[in-house]
Amino acid sequence: MPPGYTMAAGKQDRPYFRRALASEALAVGDYAIGRVTGQPTLHLAKSFRNSAGALDGVAMVALNLDWLARQLAALPLPAGAAASVRDGTGLLLAQFPPDPTLIGKPALADEPAPADGREVDIATIRWPDGRWRLTAFAAAAKGLQVAIGLDAETSFAAVTRANDRGLMLIGVAVSVALAATVLLSG
Repeated sequence: MPPGYTMAAGKQDRPYFRRALASEALAVGDYAIGRVTGQPTLHLAKSFRNSAGALDGVAMVALNLDWLARQLAALPLPAGAAASVRDGTGLLLAQFPPDPTLIGKPALADEPAPADGREVDIATIRWPDGRWRLTAFAAAAKGLQVAIGLDAETSFAAVTRANDRGLMLIGVAVSVALAATVLLSG
């Protein structure tokens, strides 16, 4: 450590802080209750090194999860859509539509595990509000997963209408073919 550097009191035991010390990458913590505020938070840390590679310091922030929930609520989502952010262990950090009773709780059993950062997982799942949604899961940052769910009924309605039209056209074509066969054979 550089001369004059002191460890932030109470932070050196947190895994995200140790990850920040070991790498210059942004280190994302897991869901936690802030030691000072008593509020649900997400801790982030980033180390800074000088040109010789020696540690110059670590910047840390405790992100209030209410702010994260407001960001989800501000997304331009279609009617019936939902969004959520989970930490690296699968605990819910923020959700829209909001349900404060779920914050800090584990993922539902039918949700995919957090994506690895390069993949998007898609599944049709039942969200906590009981609605089925076609849901895309992706890693937003190492240790964070974002899910956006579109109402399954709405999402599949256009496909269902197209299938219904196709089936109706096939039915008409078969009826015309049968009528032509009967007329031509008689």
